[in-house]
Amino acid sequence: MTIMHNSSWQFYYRGTQYTVPPGSFTLTQPGEVHKAFSETPVNCTFNGLRINATFVQDLATEIIGHSQGLPFFSTPIVTDRDLNQLIFSFHQLIENSKESVLKQESILLKLLETIILRYAKHCPKLKAIGDESQLVQQVRDYLNDNFAQNVSLQQLADITNFSRFYLNRAFRKQVGIPPHAYQIQIRIARAKNLLNSGLSISQVAIATGFANQSHFGKHFKRAIGVTPWQYIKESNCIQKRTIT
Repeated sequence: MTIMHNSSWQFYYRGTQYTVPPGSFTLTQPGEVHKAFSETPVNCTFNGLRINATFVQDLATEIIGHSQGLPFFSTPIVTDRDLNQLIFSFHQLIENSKESVLKQESILLKLLETIILRYAKHCPKLKAIGDESQLVQQVRDYLNDNFAQNVSLQQLADITNFSRFYLNRAFRKQVGIPPHAYQIQIRIARAKNLLNSGLSISQVAIATGFANQSHFGKHFKRAIGVTPWQYIKESNCIQKRTIT
């Protein structure tokens, strides 16, 4: 897959040159010659994502419930703004070492699932998820006990003997959010308690598994609506009013 986010560019593939409009990306089969370039005299950056063919084939097998070989993408140019943004966001995610392995794996699986279901030739509907509430609860318990650890999706899959793809889907169905988002929720809840106990923001960031204070602050504000410092200040005001 190749994207250039904001302008048109040229793409050579299977003997044909295409113009790729903004908000689009390209899909190529493994081993096929292709070339991406811009004809305008401006600086530009192409983002490419190479996925192991065996991994894609195994994932496609899980998606449809039986082996059908490597998915074939007959349309090399895809205009799908939401999916294009997801691909671009994934590039930013993997370039940002602060985010957890769990989040990177979860989003990659969702990304590939969407591409296969929407654009692979002769791809049936997604296989249904069964009732996995008991095993999903085991995963939730593990995340509660290891909330500060950089847990991988494979570690969680090993607990249930599911594949990473099936676990990710089963967890989302049962809980309403994917495992990485659930882990963030736990971390934020623990962080609030630690902030109320008097620990510094930097100490809380480390204790709850965030990369640093800035990383913690971003997730905390997104979840709570205020920065950690504002939360401490407001909590102190409430305590003073209660004592008074």
